[in-house]
Amino acid sequence: MSPRPSGGSASLPIKFLQWAVGVVVLVASLRTFFHSAHKLAGANSPHAWFLPVLSGLEIAGAILFLVPRLSRIGSYVLLVVFGVALLFHVLHGDWEVGALVVYIAAVVVVRSGSGGW
Repeated sequence: MSPRPSGGSASLPIKFLQWAVGVVVLVASLRTFFHSAHKLAGANSPHAWFLPVLSGLEIAGAILFLVPRLSRIGSYVLLVVFGVALLFHVLHGDWEVGALVVYIAAVVVVRSGSGGW
C-alpha cells in the first residue's frame, strides 16, 4: 500500500500523525516558552535566553508543520530544534530523550509520506 493516494496528497494516517505531533509539540512548546520566559525575567545567567529562543523556534516550526503549504519548512525547523534539544540534553547528562527521538521519527515519517524531502 502506498503512503500517498493517487491524488498526490498525504494519506489519512499520515495527516493524523502530522496533526497529532504538530498539536502536541505546539502545546508543549508554548508551555515551555511561557515558563522559561517567566524565569528569564529574573535570571542573571547569560544562557537564560537559550530555552525561550529554542521553544519560540519550536512554536514557529509546529505552526508551519500544521499548514499544508508550509509543512516542509516546518518539518525542517522542527528537526533542527529537536536535534539541538537532544544534543543539549545529552551534553548535560540527561539521557531521557525518548520523546525527542519519537518526535524526530514522526516528523520524518510525515515528511516522507507527504511528498518527500
